[in-house]
Amino acid sequence: QLWSLSPINLLPGMIITLTLLLAGPRLALSSPETCKLPKETNTRPQASTFPPLSISSDGNAVAAWFESNLPEMAGPPKMGERERTLARLSASAFVEMRKRGEVTCEEYAEVLVKRAKHYKYMGQFMYFDILPNQMDQVVRRARELDQKAQEEGVDSLSPLYCLPVPIKGTMATVDYPSSAGVGVLHGYFAKYDAKAVDMLKE
Repeated sequence: QLWSLSPINLLPGMIITLTLLLAGPRLALSSPETCKLPKETNTRPQASTFPPLSISSDGNAVAAWFESNLPEMAGPPKMGERERTLARLSASAFVEMRKRGEVTCEEYAEVLVKRAKHYKYMGQFMYFDILPNQMDQVVRRARELDQKAQEEGVDSLSPLYCLPVPIKGTMATVDYPSSAGVGVLHGYFAKYDAKAVDMLKE
């Protein structure tokens, strides 16, 4: 997944939403330059999820801190060989397989959803608290696209051929909440999609 960098990305609590076939990874970024405590409080203990300010100017020390403080992670989800193959596909490889009819939108979506649910404890996908069945929409939409391909031909899905596309939470979407990184808007649904989302859906 590729994420563009812009000033908004430097705000703590930035939220990234994945729409169309997936929803809601959350990423919080903080740096000493943008989020310093006032001088009189710089000696306060720091949260264990971030390196101490005393090493913040030493890139090697920060990297070493993260290596030694990685959270415990669960192993990979149980998957068959076919599922593992699909999960490892690049975007272009998936598109080519879909064009050739070697995979369906629904099959691919189910693999991604399986991984999303397995790793949801990492907080990558939002709204499980208010939309616990949000991933059902992913598979349902994929099934609709397969039906469209069956009726109109696989090229009717071009150019993305049901490839999941990540959308930041700062872009309005009607399929999932668009909170723009603001807690008070956690359950807010936009009235219409942003133009970029419209273009992707078309």
